[in-house]
Amino acid sequence: KNEPLEVETPALDGRIKSVRIAADGVRIALIVEKDGEQSLLVGRIDLDEKVGERAAVTVRELHNAAPELEEVTTMSWSGDDRLVVVGRAKGGVLQLRYVQVDGSTPKAPAPDALTGVKEIAASEDERLPLVAYSDDGIVRLPSGAQWQTVVKEGSAPVYPG
Repeated sequence: KNEPLEVETPALDGRIKSVRIAADGVRIALIVEKDGEQSLLVGRIDLDEKVGERAAVTVRELHNAAPELEEVTTMSWSGDDRLVVVGRAKGGVLQLRYVQVDGSTPKAPAPDALTGVKEIAASEDERLPLVAYSDDGIVRLPSGAQWQTVVKEGSAPVYPG
């Protein structure tokens, strides 16, 4: 039976709503709620392993990866150093965009807009389509194409799959 693992997050200020760990197992993305805003924070996972003891896990270097968004609703890792994010800027509409973890501008253009996105999933392989749960059911966005409905009923897009 797996016991829950306590993870130290010294710089965390707010309540964690969602967690995604990058494929490398080193980076972590969190949606954190504070004062009615939901922010995208990215940090580094530190494992301190001692022989015969459970590893101590700490999240370090937490920083806001999308400071211009005040309401991040869902996100997924997409490649090594970027995330695909659904969020709303102050006074703006919900948008879908890529965010580089270091704060630089992504080379890829933003994905086509999609209404009513509730969940999003991307593969670490950037050639594979984005998958989302939206008002239209489960949809996918192949490279260079439009969003396509996969199934009308469904609620949890995940990779691999």
